[in-house]
Amino acid sequence: MKKITKIVSVLAALAIAVLCCGCGSKSMTAQEGKLIMATNAEFPPYEYKEGDAIVGIDAEVAKLIAEKLNLELDRNRRS
Repeated sequence: MKKITKIVSVLAALAIAVLCCGCGSKSMTAQEGKLIMATNAEFPPYEYKEGDAIVGIDAEVAKLIAEKLNLELDRNRRS
């Protein structure tokens, strides 16, 4: 009985994962060639504001990731 319960649970989890992966829409994707960084810049030294710019450790990591992926980092976007 335990084996059947485990199998059913795994299959249900897989079905949910497959269904959730297909729910995105084109309008919610980032612009081509840009990596958009979303953060709450209130936690120095990880992220904070200097004037209008978001800076800190997380911003630097995001910059390195964007460079590695050959993308432009957009970290000052407002929605």
